[in-house]
Amino acid sequence: MSRKGSFSVITSDIEGNDYGKLHVKCLDSDTYESTAGGEKHRYYYRCVCECGCQKVIRRESLMLGLSKSCGCSRKSRRKYKN
Repeated sequence: MSRKGSFSVITSDIEGNDYGKLHVKCLDSDTYESTAGGEKHRYYYRCVCECGCQKVIRRESLMLGLSKSCGCSRKSRRKYKN
């Protein structure tokens, strides 16, 4: 990821990619959030799950593999567990 002052490079580098069951459509918002280490710039993307559900998910969650679906996988596992 290049951060040479080009906002479009940062925001568009994951658009169109798939992360688990999620397909990244577009940048939804970018905000500054207060954290223990100060303020951090966060990017949120509009994603569509294979089941059709739309979710807005933080970029880091997608890149680190923390978000792989809208929650439909967890729901289906719970259904078969009982």
